[in-house]
Amino acid sequence: MKKKDHEVPQLAEKLLKTFARSENEVALLGDFEEEFLHKLESKGIFKACIWYWLNTIISLPRFISHSFFRNLGLFESYLKIAFRNILKQKAFSIINIMGLAVGMACCLLITLWVFDELSFDRFHKNIDSIYRVEADVDHGGRIFHTFSTPHQFVPLVKETTPEIIAATRCTRFGGIQIKREFKSFFERDVIAADPDFFRVFTFPLIAGDPEAALIDPKSIVISESAAEKYFGEEKNIIGMILSVESKYDFIVTGVIKDIPDNSSISPDIVIPFNFVRDNLARMPTRWVNAVSNYVMVKDGLYPETAGKKITELIRQNGDVETGSTYLLNPVKKIHLHTYTGYDRTMGNVQFVYIFSLIAVIVLSNACINYMSLTKARSTGRIKEIVMRKVAGAFKINLIKQFMFESLLITALGIIIALGIVVIALPEFNSFTGKNIRYNILLSPELILSILSILLLTGLISGSYPALYLSSFSPEKILKHTGSRNGRNSGIRKMLIVVQFVLSLTLIIGTIVVYRQVDYLINRETGYNREALLCIPMRQELKQSYETIKNEF
Repeated sequence: MKKKDHEVPQLAEKLLKTFARSENEVALLGDFEEEFLHKLESKGIFKACIWYWLNTIISLPRFISHSFFRNLGLFESYLKIAFRNILKQKAFSIINIMGLAVGMACCLLITLWVFDELSFDRFHKNIDSIYRVEADVDHGGRIFHTFSTPHQFVPLVKETTPEIIAATRCTRFGGIQIKREFKSFFERDVIAADPDFFRVFTFPLIAGDPEAALIDPKSIVISESAAEKYFGEEKNIIGMILSVESKYDFIVTGVIKDIPDNSSISPDIVIPFNFVRDNLARMPTRWVNAVSNYVMVKDGLYPETAGKKITELIRQNGDVETGSTYLLNPVKKIHLHTYTGYDRTMGNVQFVYIFSLIAVIVLSNACINYMSLTKARSTGRIKEIVMRKVAGAFKINLIKQFMFESLLITALGIIIALGIVVIALPEFNSFTGKNIRYNILLSPELILSILSILLLTGLISGSYPALYLSSFSPEKILKHTGSRNGRNSGIRKMLIVVQFVLSLTLIIGTIVVYRQVDYLINRETGYNREALLCIPMRQELKQSYETIKNEF
């Protein structure tokens, strides 16, 4: 019976060949095949396959252990050679490592910024079910998009739409003056919201009941920072009084943790919406787009279906324009994808794309720089490569060695890069207006990103040098023939051109942006900004205007 009529189990054979490296193990594979064919003729295909698989399972652990220890020995050898080369060529190694370190540090800082942008509002427990009601208004054939909708919407939708679990209005209405004893401040970071606000959004209260915090029209919820500002070191402030607009006494019903910076809604103080509507006269009486309305819907409800229901509901009950169409926009997208006006724009997400591209360009430049430097120093290692090949080293072994050296240099570079990030983070926060903390460096997402950058940079930067250096032919080198300079010089020149193009693109872009920002800051405005002071005049200040004016 011919072997091709009934071959050995291919998967089992492939497993054994993967880990068979020594001559004895390779010979054992041949013995397995002969015995398989013998059993095939005497006992049939089924028993022959069973026998082969049993012997594969028995032999595989030994093959794997032998392969592991052989690789461990190679790893130790690669490590020694890599460190010897680094120490032997100190100046070259420092330039290579620092070039990669600076490139990876820039890439990591941009990654931190991108992570912060992508993390907006993700801390809310029910983020996948929270939507903001927005509107497309038809103005003579042109669609104007707005994220403001009528404030009468929430009471109506809660009564008539069972698919909506909770709904809340949320609006900044111009701020209020708050006073306690001799401490008086005009607060701008104030929002008016409905009792469902703390049901829809996960803003944890460290004191008070979130379900009842905004039920009383004269209740007030303040942040930790606001509590410290008005009450100092006092601990139990629930039930204490704050004076609002110098004529309303509000009871503190809750204290929320300071809201993180990656939140689209970040008030210091929350008061009931009904109070603002009924007492401060800051809400329109007609059905006009005036406030932000948020809803939490049941699982499985399609936003398109809900948008159509809301549109019909508002058209039937309110005096809105018939050209207005309402839709639901996921809260998790509003930071990066919000737009308003006649033209649909990309929103803040375009900056994420731009900075991500810059990170790729900077990292690519660092990799190309490493390739060029390694290629330039390759002549010093020709003897080493020839001797290793003459001694029996295969091309794949040399590739592994050079790739390992590249990964080692990249690992040293990323350690330095992390140090640069730690040192530069405060200045980076100041420059970008962020408040990125050091503990994000220990987050699983960033650790995974760091490992990805390490592997990607190491493999890309080491690929060309590894393939180039391992391709030298011993006999041609010893005979001084078969020069490869023509083809590889072309590749090297191409890499240098790409590197210069990327560098010049970044430099020109930086200069253009700097000049634009400098123009915005220093342009002539028609008045002396340094000598101009703007003071809002409210309540007591209005009554004392002449006195204050004379004092100034």
